[in-house]
Order: sequence, then structure tokens, then C-alpha cells
Amino acid sequence: MPLRPYDYRSVKYEWMAPDVSKFRNKTFNGYKRSDGTVGTANYWLIVHWFFVRNRNVDVIREALLEELGYSRLKKYNQFLKKIG
Repeated sequence: MPLRPYDYRSVKYEWMAPDVSKFRNKTFNGYKRSDGTVGTANYWLIVHWFFVRNRNVDVIREALLEELGYSRLKKYNQFLKKIG
């Protein structure tokens, strides 16, 4: 038995850009990247309930810092490899 054609949405959606004119001369607390784009600092808050989980939070923190390129450990690891 053949299936009927599947149609998920029959509504046509058209995006309209918001009016940003009121922000034309505004600034924000950010920084300019070398390629001309801008960015802001990201802060992560991890809340845990028991002190025994501190190691888990440290592992998550180091993984985030490493992947985002903010880890200072890489510098020290490279130094240890040179002197080892």
C-alpha cells in the first residue's frame, strides 16, 4: 500500500529583521577580535551540593577551558615535556 505524501507544515513563514535603529550609537562591554568581529566573555556556573564532587567539577572546568582555548595547563604541559 503506497503512503500519501508527507507534509509537515503548510504555513509559509517569512522572517523580518527587527528595527535596531535605537541601538545605533550604543556600546557594550565586549572586545574586538583581530578579524574585526566582536565578542563578550562567557561565564559558566556549576553548582554542586557535596564536597566529594569537587573533582568532577574540576574535570568539567578543565575540559571547558581546554576546548575553549583558555587553559593554562597546556603551557605548563609543554614546559614539562621540554624538561622531561
